[in-house]
Parts: sequence; structure tokens; C-alpha cells
Amino acid sequence: MAEIMTLDGIIDDLHAIEPLLLQFEKKYKLLSTYFYKLYQTGKLECEEGFQEWAALCEAKLHCERFFKNHSVNLRLS
Repeated sequence: MAEIMTLDGIIDDLHAIEPLLLQFEKKYKLLSTYFYKLYQTGKLECEEGFQEWAALCEAKLHCERFFKNHSVNLRLS
């Protein structure tokens, strides 16, 4: 059975992903957005952990897209 994604769950996922991305950014001294662009275009030599870092970047992008597409009907109180 497929899990239903909620906006609260997406926010929780984003908050869980951020510290993991930060660990890679500190280790390699590169922001995740720049890393991911370089990774996608094949401009980086393969290093241990790059696949995991890329997967986290993809998960963050997926969550952000889901939130953007499904939060248009929300109103701030």
C-alpha cells in the first residue's frame, strides 16, 4: 500500500534531510546545490558518498516540488 504524503510529513522530511546535507557540505566544502549540478553533468570524479549525497539532494528537490505543488491552497493564519 502506498504511503500518503502530507504537507506536515514533507516539512518533517525536509528538516531531517538538511543536517545530512550539511554534513556533506562541511566535509567537501561545497554547497549541495552546486554539488548536485556538477554531479548531474558528470563534472565530478566519483568519490565515496557522492551517490548518497546526490540521493539526498534528489529527495530534497522532490519534497520541495511536492510542497510547492500542494501548498497553493494554504492560507497563513
